[in-house]
Order: sequence, then structure tokens, then C-alpha cells
Amino acid sequence: MEAILEVDGMSCMHCVNKVTKVISGFKSAKDVQVDLDKKEAKFSFDEGKEKLDDIIGAVKKAGFEAKKK
Repeated sequence: MEAILEVDGMSCMHCVNKVTKVISGFKSAKDVQVDLDKKEAKFSFDEGKEKLDDIIGAVKKAGFEAKKK
């Protein structure tokens, strides 16, 4: 499944790298692209292995606001 999250709270490339690392930490997450200007994260993942709510929760735990776009 492809997902796009709206991510608020990113202000620099360090933030982009942190969000990328958090999402990439999920085993089935692939092709993670985080865009600072659009304030979004695009990626694909296997719904049979991961839940989107868990990924959103991990991004929030890292200090950012996130929701499905």
C-alpha cells in the first residue's frame, strides 16, 4: 500500500532525516520520501505486516505531528 502522511513540525533537513529514519525503521516500509516544503512523507508498506496507525504513532513519538493525507 502507498501512503502519504502530512507531517508538521519539520523545519530543517535534520527533521527530514529523522522522519525518514523513523519510517524506514519499519521492516516493510520502502521508497520513503520526505519532503520538507510539502510537509509530507510518501512511502509504501505491507499492510499485512504493519499498521499505518503504528507508523503515524512512531512519527508522533519522534516529536512531529502526523496524519494521513
